Amino acid sequence: MMGKPRVALAVLNWNGVHWLEKFLPTVVAHCPSYAEVVVIDNASSDSSVKYVKAHHPEVRIIQHPSNWGYAGGYNRALQ
Repeated sequence: MMGKPRVALAVLNWNGVHWLEKFLPTVVAHCPSYAEVVVIDNASSDSSVKYVKAHHPEVRIIQHPSNWGYAGGYNRALQ
């Protein structure tokens, strides 16, 4: 029998702390135990990373040194 699949739910963020505060708690609460939630931060200048670290230490953060845009942000993180 195969084990549970390895799944990552990746959320791209740029200066969206207000969206993370609003939606990340629900994402984390409903994420299955075999899945990992990852916030990909595109060089935010707001408190996005600080918020995730303080309120959701179970979430992995990938921090880009520059804003790579939508596709670039995801593609670089998924490498």
